[in-house]
Amino acid sequence: MSIKSIIIANQQNLNEETSEGLIELAQLFKRLGGIETGIELIKKSLSIEIEDEFKDADIKTYGLLTLGELYLTNGDYKNAKLVSEKISNYKDSMPIETYRDIEILKANMDARIAIMEGDLKLAKEYLNNAKYLQEIDKEDYYVGKDISYSLALGQFYEESNQYEDAIKLYESMLDKNKDNKYIIEQILENLIRVENDDSKKNDYYRMLMELRENQEDERYGDYTFYILDKINNENELIEKNKSISKYYRLIIILIVAGGLIIRILFNKIKNIKINSKQDVLVNAYNRRHFDITNKRLLSKNKLFSIIILDLDNFKSINDNFGHDLGDIVLINTCKAIQPLLDEQSSLFRYGGEEFVVIVQDKSREEVLQLAENIRAKVESLHWKEDIVTTLSIGVAHSDANGSNTFKKADEKLYVSKKTGKNKVTS
Repeated sequence: MSIKSIIIANQQNLNEETSEGLIELAQLFKRLGGIETGIELIKKSLSIEIEDEFKDADIKTYGLLTLGELYLTNGDYKNAKLVSEKISNYKDSMPIETYRDIEILKANMDARIAIMEGDLKLAKEYLNNAKYLQEIDKEDYYVGKDISYSLALGQFYEESNQYEDAIKLYESMLDKNKDNKYIIEQILENLIRVENDDSKKNDYYRMLMELRENQEDERYGDYTFYILDKINNENELIEKNKSISKYYRLIIILIVAGGLIIRILFNKIKNIKINSKQDVLVNAYNRRHFDITNKRLLSKNKLFSIIILDLDNFKSINDNFGHDLGDIVLINTCKAIQPLLDEQSSLFRYGGEEFVVIVQDKSREEVLQLAENIRAKVESLHWKEDIVTTLSIGVAHSDANGSNTFKKADEKLYVSKKTGKNKVTS
């Protein structure tokens, strides 16, 4: 339901349509990151009186489930718990089969609340109850109950340190929900968080960035024009209804909401553009942005240099000390390298423990000196554990023929690896 539809419904005393429309608008805000505004819209919806007992229960439970989800998204499990307790008040006003769907979603929400409270035993009980209710459920009043259950179960696995089970579950969900881009986005975020395999993690990250980029115009650009058009309509309605104060106030509120949407859209798009370039773990650009930058430089026949860096014996660090320390090594290595770079030099994480520096407008001697400075800096780093970090480095320079500079640098890196490591080869 559009903003205009909500206003018209309110003018015609169509309380059911107004209440439901506000909930749907709150759902839109949730997807755009406007959680607080979504919460206020739900509260407005819940305050509307509906005469028909079943419709009142139907819309109120829909609103409460959405409100609980908004609170959980904000990490506010205490208010989510208070909301969940109110849902049961409508049990006797609905058919058993219809309420069972609501009960399943409530159990999933209660499980997530228990997880946030640190009570994994109680969370498991709620999940078992939700699973049982789904097995005997004969009506699909609420679509997506299985997704809600799986996301709650995945969160339980993560908090119980059952990472392999969480990964298997999320991978299964990824396969089953290919057409649901909003859910796919959540699942990919979860997989990036729990996956230990660097190669797989990078694959999931690339999938997430591609998904967000492909949806940017669809999700945010279209919504922006949609909201601007609606605001224009609401302005016309204001002129027609100035004499009716309560409608005038509602229109003003919704126009402000429209303005908030536009601000949220702007910030969301801005953040997506930044995140689409950044590596998920370290302070460096990602592989995808390297490919774009490298291709752009080649197409413009610009002269540049490439330095490929590979952490020596990194696998043994992961094997002997765990992936957590491995991540710390990657993060702090990048922190050590960044101050050595200037505006003409950019650091990219190419994959795993391999990094690339693209250098523009510098002589070959300057590039080689930079590579040596990076090597020496990383070797000098101190760690709590008894480990030493070194880099094997390959350097290559572009030419007027537009040859594959990266491939040449990679060949030089191979020489460094095969001739003792911890050295620069050009």
